[in-house]
Amino acid sequence: MKLSSKLIIFGLLCLASLSAEPIIFAEDLQPKVQVTSSEVPISSFFKSAIVPGWGELSANNYSGFVFITAETILWLSKYYVNNERTLSERKAHNYAVQFAHIDPSLDFDEDFYDHMKAFASSGYETGGYNSFIAEQALARFPNKKEAQTLYIAANSYSEEYSWNWDSYDDRAYYSGRRTDILDFSDVSKAITGVIILNHLISGINSLRGSAKRKRLETRVSLDSEFNPLLFVSYKF
Repeated sequence: MKLSSKLIIFGLLCLASLSAEPIIFAEDLQPKVQVTSSEVPISSFFKSAIVPGWGELSANNYSGFVFITAETILWLSKYYVNNERTLSERKAHNYAVQFAHIDPSLDFDEDFYDHMKAFASSGYETGGYNSFIAEQALARFPNKKEAQTLYIAANSYSEEYSWNWDSYDDRAYYSGRRTDILDFSDVSKAITGVIILNHLISGINSLRGSAKRKRLETRVSLDSEFNPLLFVSYKF
């Protein structure tokens, strides 16, 4: 996972962890009858696990609005990132049609697009993908012409799926757009993880309204490789 995605997850984890603290309103400062943990239904946890904030609000805990807001922002962010990824894919494809001369009527898989990043053309000339395949065949099956031929036939591109970049700069620009696509994919996956986490933390937070809530603690940190970590502890 890229460092940028890790930092995004860490930031969202911190936000979610902070939001787990209940919001105190003036009416909450009034004396209340102590509630035992047995009087707090476990259903509150499952409500918030399904819809963040639901369990809190059903128990008149207004911190539920924080989780509802976070959930809305996360889904809107995911929609935006996925939309940007789709636009980047379209731009990269159209650019390849114009400057690498691929057939716009054909459907290509991700491997094809990645090969276009790495090779100037699909042909057997120097720098071409098929030339690379021919070299691999020779290295893998020395003195075995038939095996070489079969390998080349199975892994090379036909004329129908050919490409040829007009210049190195055109290929470099295309590679940048493909990198953007991967970055958007990483961010989208990160947001999905935080959405799941938001459900979990909301469920935990709904239980913190019980008499034993001080026994439950959450914190976030980063390890030596900048991987975000969530710690949940409960004192029995």
